Amino acid sequence: MNQTTDSKKYYPTALALYITYFVLGIAATIMGQYKLNFAAQWGAKVLENGSYDVSGVVAVIAAIGLGRLIAFPVSGPLSDRYGCRLSGVSGCILYAVFFLGIAFSPNLYVGYVMAVISGMANSFLDTSITPSCLEIFKEKGNIANVFTKLSVSIGQFVLPFAIRFVAAEDMPFHTIFIVTAVIIIVDGIFLLILLFPSFEKVKKGQGKEKEKMKFAPAARLIGACNTVTVDEEGRLTGHNTDGVGFVRNLQEHGVEVNGKKMVLLGAGGAATAICVQAALDGVSEICIFNRKDEFYANGEHTVKKNHRSSSGMQNFHSSIRRGSCIKGSNRGM
Repeated sequence: MNQTTDSKKYYPTALALYITYFVLGIAATIMGQYKLNFAAQWGAKVLENGSYDVSGVVAVIAAIGLGRLIAFPVSGPLSDRYGCRLSGVSGCILYAVFFLGIAFSPNLYVGYVMAVISGMANSFLDTSITPSCLEIFKEKGNIANVFTKLSVSIGQFVLPFAIRFVAAEDMPFHTIFIVTAVIIIVDGIFLLILLFPSFEKVKKGQGKEKEKMKFAPAARLIGACNTVTVDEEGRLTGHNTDGVGFVRNLQEHGVEVNGKKMVLLGAGGAATAICVQAALDGVSEICIFNRKDEFYANGEHTVKKNHRSSSGMQNFHSSIRRGSCIKGSNRGM
């Protein structure tokens, strides 16, 4: 109930966003309706039948797709980092430039640049409208998408009637371009002042990818995991089962480590896992004995990480009398 009430304050924003797609529908087809007019405006070759060569206009129309490709790597990250409002307003500005620029373009080259700008506007609006409307209509995502396509279709449906009206009133063909530019400018102003759903700023190196994999305390302290679990939401958690398996085996045989002193022979991988798990399970003191080989520094590091005291090379027999002795050297467990 609260979510629905909160969403209603964004309905004017949704309407303004759908109007931009109405304009998009016009922009996608209007140049194809005026190929001969643009060919004449750009000084195209006159054919034998008295019409103009429209091949250059067709090439300009194809540049709309190029504009989308150019803006695609920029529009998405821009929307993620600064919000959908900026992308939406940017799309409106670019479309205004397109409609006014193409209407009075003196030659094919300027027309080509305007078509590229039209494609860029399309790309910026895509990264604003869809995520914003899905956020506004959280529980009705399918309806939000239907209205997006409907807005485009309405623009394409209305355009032929507008063309016929302009022709019947003997107005210049630029009229529709100018009127559409005014619509998108006014709509862009509304997008500047209307409320948008809040968004989380995406910071570099702090995306969802980084949060997908978590590590259990033992795996984090050991620095290695041998088991990965997946929860219902698809999040991964890394575990190390070496230490917990060993401690559980001790408990099953009546040996508790909580509050006890542990003497550990060796400081390799298996010994590290046992040491960490014992510390997590409440062992009072851990004494690690190891030769000064490649694992010696590893043993000291393990003790420091677990904040447990180490007796170093103190008398082994006095240490073992008060707790459990575990052999974890490279000679076997």
